[in-house]
Amino acid sequence: MSDWIHTAKSLIRYKLKSVDAHGIHPPFLFRLYTEAFDDKKSYYAFDKIENERKKLLANSEIIHFNDLGAGSKLLGKERKISEIARTNLLPPKYGRLLFRLVNLFRPKNILELGTSLGITTAYLAAANHQAKIITTDGDAHVLKIAQQCWNNLKLKNIQSVNGNFDNLIPELLANHTFDMIFIDGNHTYESTMRYFRWISEKKLPQTVMIFDDIYWSKEMTKAWKEISGNKEVTLSIDIFKLGIIFFNKNLSKQHFVLKY
Repeated sequence: MSDWIHTAKSLIRYKLKSVDAHGIHPPFLFRLYTEAFDDKKSYYAFDKIENERKKLLANSEIIHFNDLGAGSKLLGKERKISEIARTNLLPPKYGRLLFRLVNLFRPKNILELGTSLGITTAYLAAANHQAKIITTDGDAHVLKIAQQCWNNLKLKNIQSVNGNFDNLIPELLANHTFDMIFIDGNHTYESTMRYFRWISEKKLPQTVMIFDDIYWSKEMTKAWKEISGNKEVTLSIDIFKLGIIFFNKNLSKQHFVLKY
């Protein structure tokens, strides 16, 4: 369950600890910061994707929403698409960051856990049309709406899979290797650690993992701290909303809290 007091206190600590480019010395991280976090360019796809978000925010259609994640008991099952868009979609600035990360690292295969209405997926897919995006969600209704969004954007490199993460992840990892993974679903300590363990066992040297809502609850923060401190993780980056980890053995073990 979300813990707004924990989130608020964590935000204050983040603002006190976070640094910008002047506090960064490792060359890899400095390049990452300047080309992804501090990049102010507006890419061709941004306006088109945000126009799709506007449509969703204005859509008053009511659907049966089957949320299998940690927040499922907080909200009713019958919900307007506009409400789902308002509460579940990743804010634009973080979608743009994911786009830039894909643009910078050029991953060939991307896994997204938690499609929602497809806006984040669109940012991942639009950054590199040669990449294959596999996105999963427990709700077939929202996947159908997401597919319409991707059709409107003419994105052809997305494969959506409906089902429970605990059933899907082992099967996907048995048949694919991923060099970027975005995890935005089932925000519990046990689930997050389980997904990290499964994925890290199948990781590539260049694999990048991104976790959403690392301060959403004490459970999520506990999971993030254990993951970022894991011996297999070389570089970890905390930007409050997202946590990003690298397994590249050419990087020294470091943790940074960056302004974004």
